[in-house]
Amino acid sequence: MDLDEDALAPDRLADLEAAVNAVVRRALPVCVRTAAREEMAALGVRSRLLPAGFEGPLRLIEIDGVDLNTCGGTHVANTSELQAIKLLGTERVARGTRLHFVAGGRVLRELERATERDRDLSRVLTCGRDEHLASIERLVAERRGLERTVADLKAALATRIGRDLAESGTASDFCAYSDPDADCDLLRAVALAARAKRPDLLVLATGGAVEGPVVLAGPEARVAVAWPIVAEILGARGGGRDGMRQGRARAANRIDDVAARLASDAGHV
Repeated sequence: MDLDEDALAPDRLADLEAAVNAVVRRALPVCVRTAAREEMAALGVRSRLLPAGFEGPLRLIEIDGVDLNTCGGTHVANTSELQAIKLLGTERVARGTRLHFVAGGRVLRELERATERDRDLSRVLTCGRDEHLASIERLVAERRGLERTVADLKAALATRIGRDLAESGTASDFCAYSDPDADCDLLRAVALAARAKRPDLLVLATGGAVEGPVVLAGPEARVAVAWPIVAEILGARGGGRDGMRQGRARAANRIDDVAARLASDAGHV
């Protein structure tokens, strides 16, 4: 249901749900009648947009003492037939707020799903449902801590690899590094660490067994000449500036071919 509202706070949703279910329990009759267009204002009808050029009586749906609006759909005979309403939440849409809800037997199915989910969480988390949130928050905190530890270890590893590359650079001031498991962030860190030790070094680094990330770093003039060669041999696409190019290669495993080409063109690259 789309509403002309910017937002509905949780407490307002709770109040609305309680009010709607109170009407459901009262078993108010739902009646169908018709009226001419000119009568609608006096009757206080909440009208939807009507088709252009529409003529004739309008079908009205009335919940005794609660609502009167135009509608051509199917309706219950009284509100108790709805059994119950559960408001599931809202989302922002272009013209306001969309309210999601279920009614009748769907409420029971939602409850069944929630109960089954509780059982699964209790089994996986090895705790009662009242402890689910605390257990999940603890796991999230632990994961974030592990992610920070992994990031620190990857940074230390990249620095070590980069320094080793710089020390083993060839006479042409070029070195290559390949790791099938490396992502672009690790490759970039390796290249930057190598250049921190030897700013004149041209570093090519690739990841993936065949297809994967590729990074080329070095003095901008050399990188500008070498990148088209890398792109041609590795089937790489990407870009960058200020002495750094990065992208994705379709044939990252051909890094040795690039190294041989750049070594042979040492006087130009």
